[in-house]
Amino acid sequence: FTNMYSLKNVGPTTEEIFGRGRFIVNYLVAGVAGNYLSALKSPNPALGASGAVFGVMSSFYVFLSRHDWLLGSSGRSYSDAITQTLMINLVIGAMNPMVDNWGHLGGAIGGAAMAYYFGPRLYLAELPDGGRTV
Repeated sequence: FTNMYSLKNVGPTTEEIFGRGRFIVNYLVAGVAGNYLSALKSPNPALGASGAVFGVMSSFYVFLSRHDWLLGSSGRSYSDAITQTLMINLVIGAMNPMVDNWGHLGGAIGGAAMAYYFGPRLYLAELPDGGRTV
């Protein structure tokens, strides 16, 4: 239930910003990264979608951080909310032996890396009439 709720909250905005194709690849890479790190590090490796969801959240965080100059306080508010959500989920995972935080961390790293290297970049362009556009 938590995965669906988190994906419903962050997924549509991230997909709109990244585009459908980049969003799907980001989701899949984050999921594979999460499951891979779980298999390497966890005494009880798990398969699931939570790593991919962490990846979506971390990729949105990277986008917001990269474009802080443009998004201002609104972007910082989103970034703070994502940070709080990720941290709370990691703390809950650390307290519950049934939750595989290695999968969460792997997904977050995979999603952040995808956004850093392949995520959208916004630029401010000067128009001939003296105006600006993104």
